[in-house]
Amino acid sequence: MKDTEYTYAVAYIKTLENKMLTQNEIEGLLLSENLQTAMKILKDKGYGNPESSSSDEMLKAELEKAWTEAKNVCPEGAPLDILLYKNDFHNLKTILKALISGVDYESLLLQPCLVSPSDIVQAIQNVSFDDLAEFIREPARNAYKLITETNDGQLTEIYLDKEYLIAMRDHTQKNEFLIGWVDLNISIANMKTAVRAVGKSKDFISNALIETENSQRLCEASLTGKQAVIDAISASGYPQAAEQLSDSFSAFEKWCDNKKTEYIKRAKLKSFGFEPILAFLIGKEYELQTVRIILGGKQNNIPVEIVRERLRDLYV
Repeated sequence: MKDTEYTYAVAYIKTLENKMLTQNEIEGLLLSENLQTAMKILKDKGYGNPESSSSDEMLKAELEKAWTEAKNVCPEGAPLDILLYKNDFHNLKTILKALISGVDYESLLLQPCLVSPSDIVQAIQNVSFDDLAEFIREPARNAYKLITETNDGQLTEIYLDKEYLIAMRDHTQKNEFLIGWVDLNISIANMKTAVRAVGKSKDFISNALIETENSQRLCEASLTGKQAVIDAISASGYPQAAEQLSDSFSAFEKWCDNKKTEYIKRAKLKSFGFEPILAFLIGKEYELQTVRIILGGKQNNIPVEIVRERLRDLYV
């Protein structure tokens, strides 16, 4: 598909970007009196839909609205669905653990998604995964076998987190923007894994890391200790990440999120191709994460300054 076929879609998406929350509006949310006041500010901005009675419903509706508008203006065959793999793998993890433990999962499911949650439920209950979409079929089959044989939810979650990124890498359609986006996510995931896995066995760390040119270095560093991981991250081309990790893990996580935002901002200047649409959808998700942090702070009476420290850079 030619880049020029996205001209109208890109122009329309830029009008949606103009409606995204600005830094001043985020500050207004932060300083609002309570949760109800913050939600009113968002509703006045057009967030969610009139039926949204809770903050969670509002944010879910806002994300679905963004996806609906993006899909409606894109030519048929636009490679947007790869961004939804994250939701599908989240739903798979959620349903799998819930069915094994016998707890409710409906409220934890994410939309939009490519694979119907009911299809995932049916596949698990029937122990038959052949009818699931190709990108999630084998991961679902293997994850079911893993959790039923080991009863280890953490190990199963680590496996699916890894398979989600591998599935994205396998379906980038050789697009430079997507390849760079997936590579960045894999690099960040491996760095986080290396930090969290300090003290674990070599087999555990090796299985958790996604194979890259730096994965072996991170594995060996994780076996040695946190400082070795910091040094390995710096040597892998991320000295700023290493510096933040030396400060605290929360500072490191914030750097990781801001690095992703910095990457997608590159697509904002393009007038052709589907990259600006992908960037908008990713940026919208990050905006909603910021709003969720603020609303959660209001709901739990967390001081404004503490909430502000947790916020990431905005896409707009």
